[in-house]
Amino acid sequence: MRTLAKLMLACVLSLLLTTLMAQHGSPSQTNPKFTARTELVTVPVVVLRKDKPYRQLLRQLAFRGQLDEHVTGLTKDDFEIEEDGHPKPIASFEEIMSSNFSIKGTTPPGMFTNQVISDNPVSLVVILVDLINTPYLYQAATKKRLLEYLERDYRGNQPTMLVALHPDGLRILHDFTTDPKILTKLVRRLGTNLEHDPELDDEGKSETSGTLYKEIDLAREYDALEKEFKADYTGRDAYAEQLQRGRLQATFLELQQLSQAVSAVRGMKTLVWATGGFILTNKIVDEYVHTLKLLSAAGIVVYPIDCVMTTDNPGYSSPRSVHPGVGTGMISLRSTLQVVQNFMDISQRTGGDYCLLRKDPDLCFRKAVDYSSRFYMLTYYAQPAKTAEWRKIRVKVRGANLEVRARSGYFSGGLYGDPDERRKSDIALALATPIEYRGLPISVRWTGFHEESIPKRAGIAAPAGEPSLRQRRMQSFSLEINPAMLRVDVADDNHIKLDLVAIALDPDAKVLADWTQQIDLHPSAPELERLRRGTLAYSSAVEVPPHTSKVRFLVRDYLNERIGTVSAPIAAQP
Repeated sequence: MRTLAKLMLACVLSLLLTTLMAQHGSPSQTNPKFTARTELVTVPVVVLRKDKPYRQLLRQLAFRGQLDEHVTGLTKDDFEIEEDGHPKPIASFEEIMSSNFSIKGTTPPGMFTNQVISDNPVSLVVILVDLINTPYLYQAATKKRLLEYLERDYRGNQPTMLVALHPDGLRILHDFTTDPKILTKLVRRLGTNLEHDPELDDEGKSETSGTLYKEIDLAREYDALEKEFKADYTGRDAYAEQLQRGRLQATFLELQQLSQAVSAVRGMKTLVWATGGFILTNKIVDEYVHTLKLLSAAGIVVYPIDCVMTTDNPGYSSPRSVHPGVGTGMISLRSTLQVVQNFMDISQRTGGDYCLLRKDPDLCFRKAVDYSSRFYMLTYYAQPAKTAEWRKIRVKVRGANLEVRARSGYFSGGLYGDPDERRKSDIALALATPIEYRGLPISVRWTGFHEESIPKRAGIAAPAGEPSLRQRRMQSFSLEINPAMLRVDVADDNHIKLDLVAIALDPDAKVLADWTQQIDLHPSAPELERLRRGTLAYSSAVEVPPHTSKVRFLVRDYLNERIGTVSAPIAAQP
């Protein structure tokens, strides 16, 4: 068996350098990652035509929810980009205005992949229903408005994912689809059960009773604890702060997972976030900044939809326009201002827009989706910062009465903390989340299986009459990685470093077996050129114990920290 393992490892290392399958044609011109000296900054830009103020007012009065008109047909010479006030030459320019963005093409039989679209730039939409920060009283109204949009206005011309932020973890209600009927049925069934049940797809429309989010009475909950454990101490405020911090940590963690899920997709990625808002504290700012970094790196445009406030004047407060607070049922004006400021901050940084659902119920969802349906994609090169810093971006377009929507900047430079600790945390989080990470496009296919004999009890002699060896089923596989998204450190002899992990799961997501491997390569210049033109192929085998239903594969680029995951089902064992 040791000899077999050595032969397998030798074959693996050989395959890494020689089995380069040119399945993807010529290399992508928009992802030249084989450099350590510059970074390619991508800026999706939406250009709208603005009417004069009085005409815009007349349009709004005559046509409720009227959207601004897209400006098409512009050329590269019509745009200018500045970074921190310095002009930048535009490296590439594309106008994206397809009438129907397609989901991935036909996948070869037996192939499992995390790629959701073709190599062409597209517009993806993630509709995110926030059940962590939206009070229960406002969830029904939010669901109603979303349902109205899907039934009346959603055209299905952009791949759309429906997701819920939940206190118990991210819920993927449906992966990317262009079928409005599927999304409508799912929204109608939003209730205590958040999992998508394919068997219900053909059923008629029905409402599900119950709630997705159980409102917590902080006063009553803490008083019960205080009475039992702390009869002479009052710390309700500290307890409320701790609970709020936990909600924010869950919120940012799940937003980070979504960022990883679409980070490698070329084009505009719109996050339509229906939420009640959040208030930052000093203890959670670092998590918020880290979330902004991942959103920025993924090129995600955030459209926060405020489901709670009734007016864009935060000085106005009423029992129907504020979050329930401890004891009073209301929060302070200062907290309301902070919610709005946080909405504005995350939307301006990413290039989105803030919308009040209760004020513009016919506009919020339509605006977020429509504005991302036609856009220009510009890129330029920049020297990466030595330490993490925020760099301002300003996009100018020639023409009168034009509104330009683009992100106001991006984070450049290194990440904080120890790289090995980030590696462990990233891998653990990626394997635990229900969504596939697409930072690295990867594909897996099963190539066969065989039985292996291993000692039944390591270091302990088998009892008399029992065999000293037991058999385990090994499923061999071929893993393919798109090299266009890999980081190659040319200053360190073309260094490539990858972490590979696979875990076998039963139907209840219990881990039955795991497998890990780290690849550390320094290919020569000719080998690197062949790699750039083809596909990095890796072959090995993973144990699949009885009751295994699927194996989840993970590849992490140690140098740029991109992650790709894909789940491959396993046929029932005899």
